Amino acid sequence: LAWSSIIMAKSTLLMRLTQGSGMRPQTNMPARGVGTCQPCLRRPSVPEISLHEVLKEGGFEASLITTFNAYLPFYEEIVLSRLRAAGCRHNIVLMDAAQCHAVYSHEETRPRYAGCEYTLVPMRSRGAFHPKIFLLVGRRKAAIFVGSHNLTLSGFGYNRELTTRFEFKPATDDIGNNIARQAWRAIEEWLATQGDVLPEPLSEAVRAVSNFGA
Repeated sequence: LAWSSIIMAKSTLLMRLTQGSGMRPQTNMPARGVGTCQPCLRRPSVPEISLHEVLKEGGFEASLITTFNAYLPFYEEIVLSRLRAAGCRHNIVLMDAAQCHAVYSHEETRPRYAGCEYTLVPMRSRGAFHPKIFLLVGRRKAAIFVGSHNLTLSGFGYNRELTTRFEFKPATDDIGNNIARQAWRAIEEWLATQGDVLPEPLSEAVRAVSNFGA
């Protein structure tokens, strides 16, 4: 089992993900040296995760992301496009229902490919649907990212986010499989709380992710 706890630098991952896309972070972070303590701008000594490098390796056939809010143009144009380019064809996003409703209310944030190239699932909760999991599944390899990041430009690279990464081979790694089972058990419990509100085709699309493992 290979894993690492990391604090992502404010800009490195985002620039790797969005290089050449023309997308820019939607934030008002002060310029270097302007109202910012210089030591705070130093890179952390812990490793950084590059999602681009993980996806470039390929070998994943399905993905599932849970998030509170999301900037879906970022997901569709950057994350999803690279998942699909790497051969990952079954892709799911579980998102807080109120936040999902909000993104549909504005043309600039409205999803364009949901229901066609990926499945977007609004998750209802008494409070807020707030878990942050990124699950990548293949026959010979799998990876799980559990952390504080939402599915946004800022959450995937511009903010400082704490994330734990687990990578393992489903066929041989008992510890990795146990972690995956725990993550999947949580997802099943979240689905169960939706009752009849969640259409059966959406539930089936989520549960189908488990079929891509070994």
